Amino acid sequence: MKNSNDSIIKSTLSSIIRDAMIANNGVVSVIDYGCGYAPYADYIQNICGAEYLGVDISVECLEFVQQNGYRACKPDQVGSGEEFDILLF
Repeated sequence: MKNSNDSIIKSTLSSIIRDAMIANNGVVSVIDYGCGYAPYADYIQNICGAEYLGVDISVECLEFVQQNGYRACKPDQVGSGEEFDILLF
């Protein structure tokens, strides 16, 4: 079942990512803390064109996200030198 606010969330994500792409010459990275099963990873990466990293403490969630082709890790595994343009939580 889709969230009743799904279209509002996607519209907001699109707007934020689009503005960041303009500011960053087309390259945007999103880190999603507490990603769970990453319901918006596909939209962020494949529709909006941003790089995606899901972060969660649940091994089950991380395995699910990774099996669906997205980057995901535990909080202590985020690279210390990695920079992100957008933080979702």
